[in-house]
Amino acid sequence: MQYAYAELSLQQVHVLRKAQDDLIFSKSVYLEFYSKMAKHAYTTDLNNLIRGDFQRVDVQLNIPKLPPQNKEPEEYTPMLNLDKLMELYDAAEEGISLLQD
Repeated sequence: MQYAYAELSLQQVHVLRKAQDDLIFSKSVYLEFYSKMAKHAYTTDLNNLIRGDFQRVDVQLNIPKLPPQNKEPEEYTPMLNLDKLMELYDAAEEGISLLQD
C-alpha cells in the first residue's frame, strides 16, 4: 500500500486530480482573500484609532459659565499683625466682662 494510486483506475485518478486542483485553488483564493481582508480590517482599525486621537485633541471642553453673583464682596483683612490681634482680644475680653456684670 505504498502508493494508493496504484489501485485506482485512470478515470479515478483524473477525478482525484481535479479535486486536488480545486482544493489547492480554494486554499489560494482563501489565503489571498483572508490577507486582503485582514489588512483592510487592521488598516481601518488603525485609521480609526488615529482619527479618534486627533478628534479628541480638537475637542474643546464646553464648561458653562457661572451666573453672576449679586453679593457684595466682604472685606477681608488678614491678621498678620500681632498688635491688632492683641487689640481685638482685649476688646473681646472687655466686652465679655461688661456682659457678665
